[in-house]
Amino acid sequence: MLGVSLFAATLVATAPDVPVPPADDAAVQPDAIAVLVVDVVSIDAALVEEMALRLRGRELVATDVLLDVPASRFAWVGVEWLAGDRARLRLVISDGRAYSRLVEVPAPQLHRAVAGVLANMLDAIEHGEIEPEEVGVAVPLPAPKPTPTPTPTKNPAAEPARPTEVARTIEATPRWELGPVVAGVVVLGVGPPTDLDGFVGAGAAVGLDARHRSGGLATLAVRVLTHANDGLRIVRVRVALAGGYVLRRRAFELTARAGASVEPVVLRDGGSVPDLRKPSGGAVASAPLVGVLAGLAPAYVLRAQRRPLALRFALELELAASMEARSPPGAIRYVDAIPATPVPLVRAGGVELALGLAIGGWFGVSRH
Repeated sequence: MLGVSLFAATLVATAPDVPVPPADDAAVQPDAIAVLVVDVVSIDAALVEEMALRLRGRELVATDVLLDVPASRFAWVGVEWLAGDRARLRLVISDGRAYSRLVEVPAPQLHRAVAGVLANMLDAIEHGEIEPEEVGVAVPLPAPKPTPTPTPTKNPAAEPARPTEVARTIEATPRWELGPVVAGVVVLGVGPPTDLDGFVGAGAAVGLDARHRSGGLATLAVRVLTHANDGLRIVRVRVALAGGYVLRRRAFELTARAGASVEPVVLRDGGSVPDLRKPSGGAVASAPLVGVLAGLAPAYVLRAQRRPLALRFALELELAASMEARSPPGAIRYVDAIPATPVPLVRAGGVELALGLAIGGWFGVSRH
C-alpha cells in the first residue's frame, strides 16, 4: 500500500542540524503543525500507514533521512511500546512544548488507536485546548550525516560528477480512488424451476468502483447476458448499484459488496412462438427484473512505486435473487407452447450464482 512506502520516500533536505529555539509567548499561540518528524526507531511501517490515513494531509518525514530542521512548524513523534497492550505516545513541538499520552487497547487495535490519539492531540494543540507537560524541551532530531570526502581521480574532468540525492516527497494516501473494471461472466440458475437450472447465460460487465481511504466502497455496474435455446434467444441488461468495503493486505485485496439491481429482458424469436410463464404456469407480462445481490471479489493488485496507480486481477463471485416487477417472487420460464407438452427453453431471474474474471485498476483522486 502507499502508506507502507512512506518510510522509503520522505521529504528531506541537505543542511546541518539547527538548534531548536526555546518556547516564548508567541510560540504558544495555536498554529498549524504542517510536518511530523517520525522516529523510525520506535514507529514501524504499519503505524505510519495508520497515521497517514488520519492526519489530514500532514507531511510525514522519517528521521533516518532527515538532515535539516523543517522550515515550517513541525512536531517530533515517538512511541514507547510498554508491556501488555499499552503504548506511550510522545510528541515534541518545534517550539519546545512536550506532550504524552498513554494508550491502552487490545493489541490488534493498538496501532489504529495510537494514530487516532495522535490526530486528536494535534487538533487540540493547534486550537490551544491542552497544556504541555513540559516546555523548553529539545526536539530529539538525528545528528547530521557526514558528507563523504570525494576520492580524487587521475582525470577529474573526464568523470561526470555524481548528482546529490534528491529530496523525495510522498503524498498522503488519496482520500478517494476510482477503479474502472471489465469482466467476463457466466451465470448459473441454482433455484427453481429445476427443469431449467444450471447454465442460464454468459456475457460481460463493466463497472466503476469508488473507494474511500477508510475502505468504504460504492459501485455502479452494467452487465449484459445472453442465452439461446431452440431458436429462442434471451438478452438481459442489468444495471446494479452497490456499496461495500475493500480490505487490503499488501498485494491482496478482498472486496465485499451488496446492492440492488434492475434488469430489462429482451426476447428474440428465431421461429418458434414462445409462451412466457411463471413456475406456477400462469402467463405474465414482460416487465423488468428487480432484485438484490451480494458478492465477494478476491484480487491480486500490482501497485506503482511512486504514483497512486494500481492494476488488479480479480475473481468475481456473486449470489443474486431477482423477480419480475409487480409479480410474485420466482424465476420466469420461457417455454415453447406449440407442442402438446410445453418444452422448457430458457429462464430469467430467481436465485442465480455468477462467476467472473475481472481486470481493472485504481487511480488516486486529488483531494483538491
